[in-house]
Amino acid sequence: MKDKMLKTRNKLIDDIVERSIKEYGEGSTFILSSKNISSIVSKTISTGSPELDRILAKDTNGKYGMPVGRIVGVSGKEASGKTTLLIMLMKATQKIGGVAALIETEHAFDPSYAKKLGLNIDELVLSQPRYLEEGLDMIELFIEMFKKSKEKHIKDGNEKWDVPMFIGFDSIAGIGPKAEYEADSYDNEQALGLHARRLSKFFRNISGKIAKEQICLVCTNQLKTNTGVRFGNKDTEIGGAALKFHASLRLDIRQSGLIKLTKDSDPIGINVAAKTVKNKCMLPYKKIEVPLYFGEGFCYHESLFNVLLLNNIIKKEKNTYILKYKIKDKEHILRVAYGDKFIKELKKLTDSPRIRSIIEKKLDKKLEKNEI
Repeated sequence: MKDKMLKTRNKLIDDIVERSIKEYGEGSTFILSSKNISSIVSKTISTGSPELDRILAKDTNGKYGMPVGRIVGVSGKEASGKTTLLIMLMKATQKIGGVAALIETEHAFDPSYAKKLGLNIDELVLSQPRYLEEGLDMIELFIEMFKKSKEKHIKDGNEKWDVPMFIGFDSIAGIGPKAEYEADSYDNEQALGLHARRLSKFFRNISGKIAKEQICLVCTNQLKTNTGVRFGNKDTEIGGAALKFHASLRLDIRQSGLIKLTKDSDPIGINVAAKTVKNKCMLPYKKIEVPLYFGEGFCYHESLFNVLLLNNIIKKEKNTYILKYKIKDKEHILRVAYGDKFIKELKKLTDSPRIRSIIEKKLDKKLEKNEI
């Protein structure tokens, strides 16, 4: 391209951005390399599982987890760990100084169980709406109050606002629209299709607002069996395709088995098979299986062991597992026979934040090499 033509083209790009900002206001148009663009994931919230975090999203600081500034859909069968996942995310949000809110539609939330998982219930904002529209209005209220609080903080001359907010909606399938709530009879079909229309309008209005704020909205939904389908996938979701369309990330989680100490003992947890069926933040269609323990949540050390082994950072020689890592250029080796014993030693090792950071950085470097 000739120099004069290149100069004219570059001036055209600058003029388009300048005119658009003048006509439609600050923040309406950007060059894609701009630091102010809202589509970039600036922060993530950890699920507590290194393996699960690394199939979800990666932020500008190189950390993995649930993306802030996005709408996320989590679907699954009953007892697959959806609510526990929300509790783990709310716990992580509180840990990094954020605000955690839960719209709970099933009226089955157990505060004592949430507290056992490490959630600070004294700082949790909980709403139990009567019908769908009330729950959606509550989310809009939370977002509006979050925005005003941020604007006041900045207006008062304070430092940069760095308080994320997590909003969990549990679940879409657990609540009906107002018309259904007020219907005189179960035979009244006036609310037919209303659930999907209400959700479609809500997500259209809300997606732009969330993208501009440090807010993560995670909506859970139950998978139902469509008896009218004879061939192929019979699973269907309540509420139409609105969430499927507007969500930047959709996670399908299912129970893949029970965890028992012995064959005849009571279950102490479940294995959760997770798959990203849609992902605009990373490569989609990634599958993993993570252990979830009752009263504990996702097991960090087992999950870390699995992802290190999968990426060949932990080497296996017959029944012996070997992990090499460096501290100040001095190589250390963890060598233990049998997986269960190795995980116990790995737990002792990663109880040190410094060593945990070294091992996770080594994992992230390996993942970066494998990325397209």
